Amino acid sequence: MKQDSVITVLLVAAALVFAALYAANRLSINLLIYIEVTLVLAVSALLLPTGVNRSKNKEIPTFRMPFSLWFLPIAVYAVSQVEILLLRRTGLGYVVALAAALTVTAFAREEPMKKVMVATAIVGVSIVILYSIYTPSFGNDTWRDIIWATQISQLDHIAAATIKQGAYPFPMVPLTYAMLSVTSGMNATWASVVLGLIYLVQLPLLIYLLSRRFTGISNPQASLLLLIAPLAVIWSVGYIPEVYSLSLFLTAFLPQLTPVTLVPLLAAGVFGHGGVATWMVITMVVLWITTRKKSVTNLLLYLLVVFIAYAAYTTLLFELTGAYNGVLNAVLAFLRGARILSATVPVPSPPTSSLGNLALSTLAVLGLFVFLRGKGAARALAFFSEMFLVIAYIGASVFPAADLPRYLGLPSAAVLAILAPYAFKVLAEKSGGRIFSSLLLVVTIIAFAYSGLFAPGNPYTANQYSYSVNGLISYDDASQLIALSHILGPGLYLTDWRSGLFLAYKYLWIIPQYQGFEYNNVKLLYAGSYGLFINSMYLRNFRGLVLLRQGAMEMPGVYEPGIFSHVLIYNGDILFNGNNGSILIWAQPPS
Repeated sequence: MKQDSVITVLLVAAALVFAALYAANRLSINLLIYIEVTLVLAVSALLLPTGVNRSKNKEIPTFRMPFSLWFLPIAVYAVSQVEILLLRRTGLGYVVALAAALTVTAFAREEPMKKVMVATAIVGVSIVILYSIYTPSFGNDTWRDIIWATQISQLDHIAAATIKQGAYPFPMVPLTYAMLSVTSGMNATWASVVLGLIYLVQLPLLIYLLSRRFTGISNPQASLLLLIAPLAVIWSVGYIPEVYSLSLFLTAFLPQLTPVTLVPLLAAGVFGHGGVATWMVITMVVLWITTRKKSVTNLLLYLLVVFIAYAAYTTLLFELTGAYNGVLNAVLAFLRGARILSATVPVPSPPTSSLGNLALSTLAVLGLFVFLRGKGAARALAFFSEMFLVIAYIGASVFPAADLPRYLGLPSAAVLAILAPYAFKVLAEKSGGRIFSSLLLVVTIIAFAYSGLFAPGNPYTANQYSYSVNGLISYDDASQLIALSHILGPGLYLTDWRSGLFLAYKYLWIIPQYQGFEYNNVKLLYAGSYGLFINSMYLRNFRGLVLLRQGAMEMPGVYEPGIFSHVLIYNGDILFNGNNGSILIWAQPPS
């Protein structure tokens, strides 16, 4: 088709432009790899000759398996458990088992819903086993909400809590933690774990149901692609307000919801995260313009009433204005060839970490076909989702601290996943399209396994990088940190942000500060927070005590490589040496 030829030429030109931008030092190698891989996949798909798929099989070939698919998550768990018992970490066996299990699930001839649940279980066991070694939570912002929830539980109200966050005038996630904690008897930390696992089950289920509703195709690949996207699944171990609201808004799209259930659902979603609420408003406006259905009109009306009322009577509008300006500044900085240095990560992720984004590349390619072949609402949603995905990663290259992939990329990826079955159907109509789709799926699964999202310390993966779990606190280290929390006297301390947040939870009644907190004249700084990168020069000039945890050395953007050994050989006083050097308290020698 002529349209395909024009798009192909534009994509090739775009690949050359981005290569030139990298040569001019305006793009990181990680972003370049992600963009170029996406463009290569898109051009390859467009160049497939048009044909007719006469196979009675579906969009990808499937095969009947001689065993129950439920054996697969058990096998992945068993392999990883054996490696952890032997090595205290996963190894090559886990990587191979994970890739093989997901591949078999993708190509098994089974009911779509069963395949979705099996794939969820495979990813789930990768998470559950980590809780046998490391103490939760594995997130960052999650600790803020855990501390907030614990204070609420003890105070029985919100106003007197020391934790304040203008972006969340009504803290839905901490309240959810608190309610779950009070009703179940577990503490807020484990309540966050439970909600994270619920999100892991809920997200692929919602994507499958919505995909079947909007495309009319029962295809499990939509859910599978989002399950193997680190940007989407990482929040199952670091539950945040954004995924809370996203889950509620996706639920609102399900049919047969009455106003009695729909309005509270939308209200909770708006209260949960204003940024996601803005995305929902844009999505609903696009749907209303392209469909003009009564159900869409009613949903948009309810949403606007709740959103406007909430923004008018809280500080939400002020926070959203700052966020919108951040997005605009990031795009303008990219166009000018500038970087917002105050928010630039000093140690970039390794280039191989871009492979973790391959699922997003696949979704972007599928979204392109929905835009080219789709009609009405599907085409409009694909266009806006692709645009937001581009803005997210372009903005991230110049303004990492804005975390645009999380705020713009995640909702966009969810929409593209919902529309993906239609794109698979379009590809199947091309000559060789089913083979291309199959290869695309296999390569994406292998890339996810190699990314090592839930494999800290695994030498056969690309871990460590931003969207992966690394530098986690073992139960041994946690017991030492608890003991230290009782003996730290007034003064200035420095530690990695994971250890710092854990100590903040133990102190509980902290006063949050930029890059740290204060508690009873104990002032603690978080290394790795807001660009606070620690090298040997910083240590020489630091006038305080340094709490060094050996497990934190693998965290990206926190410590200079070799800093632990530097402390051991550099003149200074080791005031505490716990568990054979796993945690040190080091003092700068007097000048």
